Amino acid sequence: MLLATPMTAHMTLEKSGASGPLLPATLTRALVKQTAPRATLRGQVLRIASALTLDDDACAAFMLDFPAQGDRVRGGANGPSAALFVWAFHVLAETLDCTLLDGASPDGGVVEAAPGEHRAAAMAYLTRHEAEVLEARRAPEIGIAPRAFLAWLAREEHIALASPEGADVDALAGSLPMKDAGALYEMLLESDVVDDVFVSERELVTALERFLARVPATHSALRR
Repeated sequence: MLLATPMTAHMTLEKSGASGPLLPATLTRALVKQTAPRATLRGQVLRIASALTLDDDACAAFMLDFPAQGDRVRGGANGPSAALFVWAFHVLAETLDCTLLDGASPDGGVVEAAPGEHRAAAMAYLTRHEAEVLEARRAPEIGIAPRAFLAWLAREEHIALASPEGADVDALAGSLPMKDAGALYEMLLESDVVDDVFVSERELVTALERFLARVPATHSALRR
């Protein structure tokens, strides 16, 4: 089967004379100015929220890398969330007055920061994501069930299912080790029900944590 390539985004912020070193504290101060939606940094994780609070572990989030002691910041996103990630990096580049490099540009080079051009797509994703979180909290037995997790992974373009419905998908969902992200990742890689896995094990661990955080009590119980 010929699989569609999921939407991806890889962007880099580079220090400029105006920005100074790009350290986590620098980004945190810049993000305080962002109010609609709100954003912050928790360690190396960029969190973005509108209806949810930034302390909510289920809010949209992206892992960032800070190589070269403040010279640059790197990040990426896979699937529909890429729209929100791209907007956030454009916001940071504009606010910090630093250089923005976009891996999707023809030469992977410098692009002009233009967050306004990306805001509508970003908000569309964020609104849908937060609506799904709130819906899951109204019906937790369905909202964070393993079957819902598989559907969410497919919708986020973290995996491609051979068929989105059917007894084989239900059987895979019923056997998923939701308490063991490493074993879950291996099962997805080996399953005939899954045509492809587009994320690393580290990314899958983060995705599982964020998914289970839709229902905090259940999340805490599974982590014990």
